[in-house]
Amino acid sequence: MKIAVLPPASREEIKELWKLYYSDESNAIDAVNQLKEWLWSQPHLPKVLDDGQLERWLIRCKNSQQRARQSIDMYYTLKAVSPEYVVDRNTHSQWFQDLMRCVYCVHMPQLTENKDRLSIVGFQDYDPGCFNADDAIKAQLMVMDMRLCEDYHDSNIIIIDMKNYTLGHVGKINISHILKSVTWSLKGCSFRVRKIHIINMPKYAEYLLELVKTTLPKKQSDKIIIHGNGLSKLHKEVPKNLLPDEYGGSAGPLEAYWAAWKQKAETYNDWFKEQESIKSDESKRQGRAVTHGDLFGFEGSFRKLTLD
Repeated sequence: MKIAVLPPASREEIKELWKLYYSDESNAIDAVNQLKEWLWSQPHLPKVLDDGQLERWLIRCKNSQQRARQSIDMYYTLKAVSPEYVVDRNTHSQWFQDLMRCVYCVHMPQLTENKDRLSIVGFQDYDPGCFNADDAIKAQLMVMDMRLCEDYHDSNIIIIDMKNYTLGHVGKINISHILKSVTWSLKGCSFRVRKIHIINMPKYAEYLLELVKTTLPKKQSDKIIIHGNGLSKLHKEVPKNLLPDEYGGSAGPLEAYWAAWKQKAETYNDWFKEQESIKSDESKRQGRAVTHGDLFGFEGSFRKLTLD
């Protein structure tokens, strides 16, 4: 089965996304130029984002200049204060190969009618031995970076399948991992969430769910839907034609999509390496430099961030 991972958006599809937040094409172009002008005025930020990346950033931020600026700043700051997640991002590395046999994280190529991207994540087997939470965050960022480079979409619908989540996994994920994952996704990359559907959740996974909720304001927590073991409720929320066969859909086998995503990651290996040094230079920031403790410390500013 031939899988098109993130097929290029047509101009018509892009214009449909523009219409959600811009009055016309010239308004969209002006917004991109305005964001670019701000970026070039920031001495601590790299000047590497092209017009397409800026355009997609604005769409994800609902055409808010303030939110887009905060997000871009956060993205490059995170790369500076958490460098462990942007080094050794090579698909031939042992950590990557081990993780890919342990988990899956598939982003379906077809958007919903609301221009949302459907993502499905889960564990491939019951063995917790191959799972490392820090490696999972690194791989998550690799996928997010690919999407930053290519993905035109509005928001995200996420399906979390906990079928193979065991007691052995419980002690491998802590509040620090969740904070970092949430910060990279929602604040650094501005990937907005429409709904989070959790299926096949065992009783002992409730602790993990509560940890996740502590990192989110109520507006985000309210987007989480627990489905239990059945799929009938999920099918009322997500069109079957967008779902892989394993979830009662008609879009093809999940395995084929995951294999295609792994192959796509390989094509980014050189780019991943180049990006290691592209981060904020806190010595040049106007005002006080941001530290790891500011974002993730117990009394850090993360607790004051608002996620929309």
